[in-house]
Amino acid sequence: MKKLNVQHARFKLAVINSFRRLKIDMDLREEREKGMEETIKLIQKDLEMLKESNRPIDRATEPKNTIDRAVEKIDQEIKLLPSEKKILAILNQYQGTALTYIDIADLSNLNPTTIKNTINRIKDKSNFIIKVESKDKKNRYTLNDKVKARLILT
Repeated sequence: MKKLNVQHARFKLAVINSFRRLKIDMDLREEREKGMEETIKLIQKDLEMLKESNRPIDRATEPKNTIDRAVEKIDQEIKLLPSEKKILAILNQYQGTALTYIDIADLSNLNPTTIKNTINRIKDKSNFIIKVESKDKKNRYTLNDKVKARLILT
């Protein structure tokens, strides 16, 4: 009977983890759709401007979305590696929740050990990321409140 309970608990944990990853994937898809809608609006605006004037419009220097703008603003203060920018963008995107190494690894397609090392590098450079105590005794990370406020304003 004890073995059956252990197997049942493992199965429940696997199902919970699957649902958690599915929720993260759904959130990412929604964010991508919002980004695509913003891109479509920008393209429509560009087309209208092109109709009015016969000169080309250069958007190559403009950041793609607000997350990119926020991370670029931080990057101007401290020099960030591409993996560090990616992690900050993910933490900015999921500001309401504190994420574990595994959560961030799932979202960024990087190894959890790489995520741990990268977060430690960011913490060495700045105080942008803080560790949050959680009930499940896992290390969870989120953006510092001061950084959140600055990112919202961008």
